[in-house]
Amino acid sequence: MTIRKKTWLLCLLALMAIPLAAGAFSCQASASTQKQKAFKAYRKFLSKRKIDWDGDEYEPQIMSKLDFAIAYIDNNDVPELVIHNTRGPSHGVFGEGMVYIYWKGRLKKAGALGCSLMKWVRYYEKIGIIRDYSFDNFNRNWCYYYRLTGGKVRATGTESEYNYDDRRWEYSANFKKCSRKKYDQSIQAVTKNKTGKKFKWIKNTAANRKKYLK
Repeated sequence: MTIRKKTWLLCLLALMAIPLAAGAFSCQASASTQKQKAFKAYRKFLSKRKIDWDGDEYEPQIMSKLDFAIAYIDNNDVPELVIHNTRGPSHGVFGEGMVYIYWKGRLKKAGALGCSLMKWVRYYEKIGIIRDYSFDNFNRNWCYYYRLTGGKVRATGTESEYNYDDRRWEYSANFKKCSRKKYDQSIQAVTKNKTGKKFKWIKNTAANRKKYLK
């Protein structure tokens, strides 16, 4: 190959690379813009004085008494907002956590979590899975695995419950009762053998909103 042909080939390859680089840059800029829009919506929401916690079942909650966390739960570059009702009236009743997402250009409530046993609650980054651990007023502990998909928090059917009256655990996989072994296998399949992460809870103050949602 002559020098002239080599030069021409190198120039052609360089020209072909320009659109690819521009496309990658455009995708990065788009993701960054979406994240900024999401954070703006999150700041506005968290700045409210009160919110209706979960329909008529709970009293309106004072926002300054809630904690929030930012987490990459589903598989995109825009993190989700999770709020935790640490000092609300529910005292272990289902619904002490709420997941909000930036969906089609607006803030949307994706679903509720129990979250009353917060030290065991986990999320599995970028695969859309949340492990919720909670208890209720009927002498039961439960561990449910949820999937954030299609703008909603949905049950995966992988769950376990401990009944203190009967002193035993019950396990389910794909919404059917099963053995502990099959339950463990179902967890591995749902979480893709990833290690869950703890939510990093932040006090809902103006200074923290400015610091963590910028």
